[in-house]
Amino acid sequence: MKANNIPEPTILKVKAYKIQTRENWPENLLKKVIRMLKDNDICNINMADIDIAHRLPNKNDPNREIIVRIVSRQTKGLILANRKKLRGTNIFINEDMTRLNLHVLMCVKKKMADEVSDEWFNNVKITFKNHMDKPTMAQHNSKIK
Repeated sequence: MKANNIPEPTILKVKAYKIQTRENWPENLLKKVIRMLKDNDICNINMADIDIAHRLPNKNDPNREIIVRIVSRQTKGLILANRKKLRGTNIFINEDMTRLNLHVLMCVKKKMADEVSDEWFNNVKITFKNHMDKPTMAQHNSKIK
C-alpha cells in the first residue's frame, strides 16, 4: 500500500451513490464497479484488469468509498481520462492520496483561496493556478501552513 507517504500509482477511490449494497464481498463489489464503468462508457474492463476492490470503513456513511486497485497504469489513466463523462451522475472517481498530499491540497484550497483559482491532483502531483492563471506545482515544504 502506501509506504513512506508514496501512493501506489494504480489505486483509485470510487464514491458511487448508485452502488448501494450491504455486501462487502470483494468479488460482488468488483462486479458492480466493472458494470458501473461499462454502463457509463468509462472503460471496457474485465475481472483481470482489477486486482481487488473493497470498501473503506466509515460508520457515518452507508455509501462508503471503494478502493480499487487497477492492474495496469494504462487502464487507470484511461479511467481517469474518461471520468468527466460521470458529471451529474453522483459517481466520483479520484486518485488515492496520501494523508500528506491530502493535507497539502486542503491547505492550498483553504489558506490560499484568494491567490488560487483552481487546484487539482494528478499523477501524485498537486498543481494549482495562481491569480495569473499560471499552473504551479505545490511543494510539501511550501509556506502554505
